[in-house]
Amino acid sequence: MKAVVLVSTVYNPEENPVLEKDHFAAVQENLIANDFDLIAVEAAVQLKETGALDEVVVFGISPIRDHLLKALAMGADRAIYAQAENADITPEIVVETALSVIPDSDDTIWMLGKIGVNFESHHTPQLLASKLINCPCIDAAFKIERHDNVWQIQCEADHGIPTFELEPPFVVTTDLRLAQPRFPSLPNIIKARKKPFQCIDVVKPEISFGLITQSLELIEDSHRNCQFVTKEQFCAKIQEVLS
Repeated sequence: MKAVVLVSTVYNPEENPVLEKDHFAAVQENLIANDFDLIAVEAAVQLKETGALDEVVVFGISPIRDHLLKALAMGADRAIYAQAENADITPEIVVETALSVIPDSDDTIWMLGKIGVNFESHHTPQLLASKLINCPCIDAAFKIERHDNVWQIQCEADHGIPTFELEPPFVVTTDLRLAQPRFPSLPNIIKARKKPFQCIDVVKPEISFGLITQSLELIEDSHRNCQFVTKEQFCAKIQEVLS
């Protein structure tokens, strides 16, 4: 049983972005690993330490590889890295590249952060689950346990705390309360450089479902002065509209 954790790269909110013409430049000093993805790495490592998992694989597409090395230092077994410089990384590219090197199997669970501050907008997990056959997607999990081959996942919802029981494969996104990412020690950082690190090419899908916008026409609004109305006038207007 193995867990595949997708680690994404986001802009550091504490750094000032560099603006070049009409886009923000991807300066390596301003890029960090998504915090929610590191929580997923920590959760997978803890499950491995309890014997629920046999292997933890981290996958990422990024201009730099330090984030995957950090995940290896946290306890992951091997990493798969797709370098993408000066390219628009979309969720379709992430999913197609991951599935090209990690085939779908019944002994694999997919783990991601519940949201990222970059392109994700919380639809990469759903897109990944739709590409897999009979693969459910559980969002915002804060407790994951394994009993034999059945996994119990508790997640946060508006109506309470539902508990799901399912068998792999499945996709799960991690919440803040699931785990606290550990700080890699110096011996683990040194060991991480000796762990398997596979480099692959980025796979671009034939059809992209990204949002495309185009400005057709710009119409200026009419210049109308704001008018102050009393509460009685407002209620009278509402009654007039309702009648």
